[in-house]
Amino acid sequence: AGVAAVAANNYSWLAASFWSPQLRGEYKHPKPHWPAFVPWHLESEFEWLPRNRKRDKKTIGSDHLQSALREPLRGYLPNEHDYLDCFDRFEYLTGLGVAMMEKKDDEGGWGGPVGCFGWRARPFADEYRIWNAVKKEFEAQQDNWPPLKSGLLTGSKEDVSTAIAKYNTFLDIYTTK
Repeated sequence: AGVAAVAANNYSWLAASFWSPQLRGEYKHPKPHWPAFVPWHLESEFEWLPRNRKRDKKTIGSDHLQSALREPLRGYLPNEHDYLDCFDRFEYLTGLGVAMMEKKDDEGGWGGPVGCFGWRARPFADEYRIWNAVKKEFEAQQDNWPPLKSGLLTGSKEDVSTAIAKYNTFLDIYTTK
C-alpha cells in the first residue's frame, strides 16, 4: 500500500499510516509506527529464502518485498521502471523519516535504513540516484513538496532540508563502500 500511495502521490494516506499507529512495548512513550514499515530490520525473517535469492546482499527483506509486491501492483504500475522508481521512492522516504526521527550520527550524516535502492544506485551517475532526485524535487517545491505538505515528514522546511542533506551524505558514503 505504501508503494501505491507514492505512485498515486497520496502522501496524506502514507502520513496517516506512519504517524497514527503507535508502538508501545519497550518504549516509555508511544512511538510512531515508522520502524514497522522498514523491512531492512527483518533479515532473520527471510532465512528461508534460497541462498541464490539472498545474493549476498544486505537487503534481503527489501529485495523480497520488492519482488512480492510487483505482481499485485502490475495493473496499477505496468512499466517496470515506474514500479522501481515508486518502490525506491517509498524506501527512501521511509529511510529519511527514520533518520529524521532518530538523528543518529553515522558516516558523517544521519544514518538510516538503506533498502535495495542503495545497491541499485551504485552503477548510475548521481542524477539517477533516488536520493538526489528527491532532493531536487524538495529544493524546487519547498513548502509545497507533497511529503512535507502532507505531514509525512514533520517540522519546517529547514528541518526537512537538514534531514535530506544528512541522510543523503550517509547514503553517498554507505553506497560507495
